[in-house]
Amino acid sequence: MAEPFGARADIAAALARASAENRRVLLIWSATWSSGCTTFDKRCGLNFHANYERMYEYEVVRVDVGTRKLDQNADLANYYGAEFEAGSLPHLTVLDENGKLLANRPSRAFRDAKSHAYDIPSLVEFLRSQHAPLRKAEEVFAATMAQAKATDRRVLLTFGAPWEFEGDRFDDWLAAPHVRSVLEKEFVIRKVDVDRTLGGRELWARLCPKDDFAPRFGAVDTTGVLQMNFVRSRARNTGAQQKSEDAAFMELLARVSKSLTPADIEWLRQSLVPVWERWQRRGGH
Repeated sequence: MAEPFGARADIAAALARASAENRRVLLIWSATWSSGCTTFDKRCGLNFHANYERMYEYEVVRVDVGTRKLDQNADLANYYGAEFEAGSLPHLTVLDENGKLLANRPSRAFRDAKSHAYDIPSLVEFLRSQHAPLRKAEEVFAATMAQAKATDRRVLLTFGAPWEFEGDRFDDWLAAPHVRSVLEKEFVIRKVDVDRTLGGRELWARLCPKDDFAPRFGAVDTTGVLQMNFVRSRARNTGAQQKSEDAAFMELLARVSKSLTPADIEWLRQSLVPVWERWQRRGGH
């Protein structure tokens, strides 16, 4: 069945990001005509804890089910065991970073039995129960270094946090399979979320002891020495500023690379252009 809104591609991209970020994927099966979906979104949007969960712990994908006949993405719903009717939307499905089904919940499970209003605390409790286990930063770093040594590569280490939106564009770019396939000729790529990885801030402070925190990208050799330290600007960049930062990043990349050719680096530079354009269209900075 055709997927005019690209749900399958959206889920694949979310899984890639979830793997890098150690998050879960939350599929929200919904429709524009559903008043239940509108009310659910409004109530969640007004609740700090619900927003926190969706921002910090989940990659959220909205899957459009089409008309009241539920005639879009029915094959995906069947694949993930999401059973719903037109009057029961939205429906929530939780996946791990490998795409394994963890839970399905109809939104009516979060409605008060008497008032039928959404009980957001029960939704938050459900979302918290599905969290990915926190990783230990030093263990992640040690395993990444071991992988790099075994394959004679460097480590491209990135530090970030859910609230640091300046790093999101690069995160989207790094998660793209075609980009990773080129960069992985030279690097083992690993991200450390300083808020959601145990000891993440301490690892960042150890590697970059004199720097204030900002979205950061570093190349580490097989001895654990930081060779390249690139900081994204905190400012709301203009297109010219962004292109200048991208050029600086590519220059640093070329400086430490042994396996990436000039053609590879030029391709990587060009691949950032549509990412930047998409980011601008959706209001990123």
